[in-house]
Amino acid sequence: MRMWLILALMAMLACTASAGSVKEKIGPYNVSFDLNTTGKYSIATEGPSNGVTQNGTKYVEYNLSVDGGDSLLYLVLREYKINNQTDIDSNKTNINTVTGTMNTIIGMLDTAQRPSIKLYQLPIDGHTGVLEACRFPSNEVFSCASYFLESSAPAIKKTNCRVFSTYPWEITREMLYSLHVDGHA
Repeated sequence: MRMWLILALMAMLACTASAGSVKEKIGPYNVSFDLNTTGKYSIATEGPSNGVTQNGTKYVEYNLSVDGGDSLLYLVLREYKINNQTDIDSNKTNINTVTGTMNTIIGMLDTAQRPSIKLYQLPIDGHTGVLEACRFPSNEVFSCASYFLESSAPAIKKTNCRVFSTYPWEITREMLYSLHVDGHA
């Protein structure tokens, strides 16, 4: 009887620990991360969708959203179709992605609600990434992160991974620390 109780407790702990693990196939990519939450959420994937940047660079985009009811996390994989590494400046694109998104969000707010904003450089999935986060007067957090998966193959396709989150910082942080993307790069 005691052995049965121990096994049942171990099974419950294993289920709780893996409750926030996400593993999804998005187009040619395998994406995995941990949300560090036992709260309920739903996952949806979209793509591929094609587009062209303002400077004429073609891309294919794949999306994953995690809807937790009160919080949302959105991951975008944008695969640029370029022939050499000089077409896309990954550092500039990372910073423009997070600051542009943050400026859009803040621009929709009343000036009395100006949040505290911070920009960081951090490792994401073994690559150099950029994170911009703001805390609103209501204590809610909005985070934007961006990094590139690099390839040295001819006819290089550079893939940019973007993450936008309204989850509490602890959950977003765990997601970014555990994020891993395999596939085209």
